[in-house]
Amino acid sequence: MFNLLIVDDEYYAVESIVQGIPWPELNIAGVLQAYSARAARELFLASDIHIMIADIEMPDETGLELLEWVNEHYPRVKTIFLTAHSNFAYAQKALQLGSFDYLVKPVDKKRLAAIVEQAAAAVRKERGLNDAFHNYEHYLALWNATRPLLTESFWQQAIDQHISMREENVQELFKLYDIPLPAEQPVRLLLFHIDFWDREFSLRDMKVLQYAIKNAALEMLDGGNGIQAFYDRQDHLFVLLPAGGAHADEHELSGRCVRFMDACRAYFYCQLACYGSDAVEYAQLAATSRKLQEMERSDVTRLQLIRWLRDAALPLADGGDNGLARLPKLHGFLETGNGKAAKETWEEMFAHLERSGSVTNATLQTIYFGIVFMLFDLAQKQGVEAGTLYDLGKLDQSEATRTLPNCKRWSQDVIETLLRLHNQGKERNALIDKIHAFIDQRLCAEFSREDIAGHVHLNPVYVSRLYKKETGMSLTDYILEKRMERAQRYLTETSYKVTAIMEMVGYQSISHFTQMFKKVYRMTPQEYRKHNRSP
Repeated sequence: MFNLLIVDDEYYAVESIVQGIPWPELNIAGVLQAYSARAARELFLASDIHIMIADIEMPDETGLELLEWVNEHYPRVKTIFLTAHSNFAYAQKALQLGSFDYLVKPVDKKRLAAIVEQAAAAVRKERGLNDAFHNYEHYLALWNATRPLLTESFWQQAIDQHISMREENVQELFKLYDIPLPAEQPVRLLLFHIDFWDREFSLRDMKVLQYAIKNAALEMLDGGNGIQAFYDRQDHLFVLLPAGGAHADEHELSGRCVRFMDACRAYFYCQLACYGSDAVEYAQLAATSRKLQEMERSDVTRLQLIRWLRDAALPLADGGDNGLARLPKLHGFLETGNGKAAKETWEEMFAHLERSGSVTNATLQTIYFGIVFMLFDLAQKQGVEAGTLYDLGKLDQSEATRTLPNCKRWSQDVIETLLRLHNQGKERNALIDKIHAFIDQRLCAEFSREDIAGHVHLNPVYVSRLYKKETGMSLTDYILEKRMERAQRYLTETSYKVTAIMEMVGYQSISHFTQMFKKVYRMTPQEYRKHNRSP
């Protein structure tokens, strides 16, 4: 059974599809509904979704933009597009993004049901491969087996130079550890680094998935001559392949590496980077592994899927316009809440960095500290603690500055949080203005906190707390202040009797009015008029 998500900003359009198709007959167990792209993303994070039906034309974010995000984070989801316009450009873009099908509104329910059934069949077919990759118990059993652990330990000691890999020792060691590589031939060494995980896993599950990734490498990169795969103590995945035979063709080997990395993204939810060497002798293994690790650490841009050691070069020093001059502009746009300009500036900065090819770790450190400063500065200006606004555990400097893609992904998360903060601030300001208008119009009458809360359609306790938090004073104090301001103006500018003024500012008792007036101005209304009346 599968789960299906319908995304359309029109409520009745969604309901028509939900009610008009017999979903259980199509093996659809759950039908989820979202009325914006943002709501759809939240459902993706909370639910296991296999098929998505989405309208293309939606405010704020189109269905095409949503599909780009889905392709990046959930590439196995099948998407069916709906549109009210028979626009070839839409259809062309949808096909480019890999949508499963495309229908023009009004939707023929039978036609849509048939397409959903086809999409479910496609998901079911892919699930066979997915089950092979995700047979958790199978990989866990293999992980607990003794021989692979001994082999892993052997290779770790070899690249740490704790075992001599001189030619006279290699053949005996390979026989001892039952290693299928030819001891007399040179090998290629590949290093794969997990740049990031698309989903959160426990440490135990992550270790099982790493083991599954290693076994997938053995299956997908083996050209028939036998290979070895192992992790070092920093969780770099190393793969050893014979330099000759099926692995001699570098173009064909690169293709297998790319297919392996794509499979890991689709089925293990991780992004890999790959670095490789030319043919080396076993005695050179430790030195070559160190060079590959240094190459991975210095490659902050991650612009190439695979990089070869012979092509490695020291990073160029930053110079001229390195894109960082946009940081102050970004700060300014975030402070004013100009979301469009902020996003454009952020995109321009990273596009420039990706094109430059001269990004260093110092560049990423500058971006990191600039963004962190914006977070704390804007939170302080909005009167909130940064820790309540953003999970400070995500301010992991080493992870955020490890690679350019990491820095881009992390900074985008912070910037979206700051834009939401500004929008929430505008909404709160509008609410306070509405409360003030209600009070100002009713100063001559009695009203309660419940009346104010009813006007803004919120809970009275929440209104009181929010008002105090946003203005620094209670509702009661604000009402008193406004009533007394009006009273003192009437006393100085008019000849109204004190009892009339009392009623005009909402009091029924002269003693209560006098008590409140004296509390604010330290004298009775009569005394105030005597000392302050205009000639």
